[in-house]
Amino acid sequence: MSYTTEDLDLVDGLIVTYMGRRGVAERVRDDYLRVHHHIQQGSLDRSDLRRIRMALNLILPCFEGDRAQTDMIRALAVTDGLLRSAG
Repeated sequence: MSYTTEDLDLVDGLIVTYMGRRGVAERVRDDYLRVHHHIQQGSLDRSDLRRIRMALNLILPCFEGDRAQTDMIRALAVTDGLLRSAG
């Protein structure tokens, strides 16, 4: 199981838009900007996947009834699969 390009674009966009804002606590923002850089480099690790899962779970309810919610649910399922396979 792996992310599609569309999944990664969605996740990266959500991270930059919602978790990279100045209003987000500095430590949290820095953690998610590190995930953003890892997405750009194609080098996600287990901690990145956990942060992606947390971000998707946090943001998902904001998109209820929106097509983007379906895409986020798919990205969340892939993330969970990757975490399970990573042991």
